[in-house]
Amino acid sequence: MNGEPTPERVRGAFAHLVSAVSVVTAHGPDGPVGMTVSALCTLTLDPPRLLLSFQHTSRTLAVLRSRGVFAVNVLPETGASVADQFATAVGPRRFHGQETVTIDQCPVLVDSLAWFICAPETEQPIGDHVVMAARVRRAEVHGGRPAQPLIRFRHGYQALRSPDRPAAAEPTPAMVTINPVWRQG
Repeated sequence: MNGEPTPERVRGAFAHLVSAVSVVTAHGPDGPVGMTVSALCTLTLDPPRLLLSFQHTSRTLAVLRSRGVFAVNVLPETGASVADQFATAVGPRRFHGQETVTIDQCPVLVDSLAWFICAPETEQPIGDHVVMAARVRRAEVHGGRPAQPLIRFRHGYQALRSPDRPAAAEPTPAMVTINPVWRQG
């Protein structure tokens, strides 16, 4: 094993990194925009910041820059179809069938586990992506829902299993690959 970083080998190794699946949303000049993201993590607690990554050609990124405010919606384990819709649909079809409320001028998905209202703070182009640090202006956890987050692992969506929840005997729809090829918009 020489570990040479070929695209196939790197893609395969990247697939073993677990990431939460979220949807970034904002109101653009022509209506709401949004996209599925899994390159998202906490950055700092004081002040609160998130770190996100976007393809530099993303139309959603252009709106986030111009509007200066956006929402990050953390998807529940049942949100695989929502993640797929925001990853593949074009334009307003991304929001088809999705119930939203407007908070601080941002569309927030009603069925999200948690949400953040963010403002872009700084960004850095790296390769074919832009890494953005965003300041969290508001955050909320939807209470009373015994749900787990939707995660991405080994090229597919998975459900996170907690110690108090036994393993499923058969894979559930949220535990199988829905969309192995992601497009960011």
